[in-house]
Amino acid sequence: MTRKEYIDILAQRLEGLDEASLNDIVLEIEDHLDGLAREHPEKSAEQIIDELEPPESLADSLRDAAGLGPYGERESGAPHHTDQTGQPEGQAEDSSSPSAKKTVRIVIDDEDLEEAIRKAFDIAKIFKRNRDEKKEGSLKDVYNLSFGIKGTELSDLRHVSVRARSADIRVLFSNGELEVDTPEEEEPTLLMQHAGKDVLRIATLVGSSEPDRINLRIPASVDELDISTASGDVHVVDRVGSLSIVTASGDVVVETCEGDVEVKTASGDIKLAQCQENLKVSTASGDISIQADDMCNAIEISSASGDIMLVYPDGWGASLSISTVSGEIEHDGLSVGRRRVRIGNGLVPVRISTVSGDVRIQKEE
Repeated sequence: MTRKEYIDILAQRLEGLDEASLNDIVLEIEDHLDGLAREHPEKSAEQIIDELEPPESLADSLRDAAGLGPYGERESGAPHHTDQTGQPEGQAEDSSSPSAKKTVRIVIDDEDLEEAIRKAFDIAKIFKRNRDEKKEGSLKDVYNLSFGIKGTELSDLRHVSVRARSADIRVLFSNGELEVDTPEEEEPTLLMQHAGKDVLRIATLVGSSEPDRINLRIPASVDELDISTASGDVHVVDRVGSLSIVTASGDVVVETCEGDVEVKTASGDIKLAQCQENLKVSTASGDISIQADDMCNAIEISSASGDIMLVYPDGWGASLSISTVSGEIEHDGLSVGRRRVRIGNGLVPVRISTVSGDVRIQKEE
């Protein structure tokens, strides 16, 4: 079973649940799957899905937590008659049935599913109330009553996660306030969830159209910023703190970042400049261009077929290990071994690997 099939079955069997609650639950499950993928890189997406509780029984647990009847009541138009055990009349309890009670194996944010779902429903009720009342303003240290939280002070916020499908995302530095803006969009289509005291999740709603662009202004108090898109481009103008970006086909441009940077794409191009701390970049077929910064601690670059260019400043020192199968290598440093290059004092470790892409290393003009 694929990830999409798992989510589709879950969403179908949660028919009757309001949209906000459904989006909260889907977001929680997707975050859990992302976490499992990071913890178990040796497993395929299908293997991870197969180890989860079946979506049918998970949906039954969620329906029970939400106070909904068994799946199928709404379709039949009449309630099922049950015996004293709670089973439909004439039907014995079958532990192998998808609707039978099972031990829930999914744990979200180190919490039992029941507690996590209770929080999800509480959050959904808050958002539903906000939309119904159409209020404006902000709820300090939690989230805005509207979906654009411009001007909201979140002093304890440390981690912001953004998930979109096709929307372009632009990130800028903010002096003290977190701001989220969707230009030219009359009706906001973003889900914002305060997950824990220091985490804010921002995501486009499942099954709805997306804004063309999402503008984020992130204060320095936010230590971690995670962005995930399918085809949208990501442009980081200025960022303080660690930055993680994952895209399928979108391009990634980072003009400056004071923190660790990790970027992963399937076919999008990647351009990084003035990035400090540690850089880790990988792509399947996109090109990679990095302008190294004086403050950079370490660089790791990998590509299957994309070309790689590394430009370094005057006075920079690095020890480079370069691996390629059929690509060409050009550099202006000192060769100190088979596919090993030293630049200056050689202090910064750099690892570059590619299958068929070309590698070019040169000092900036």
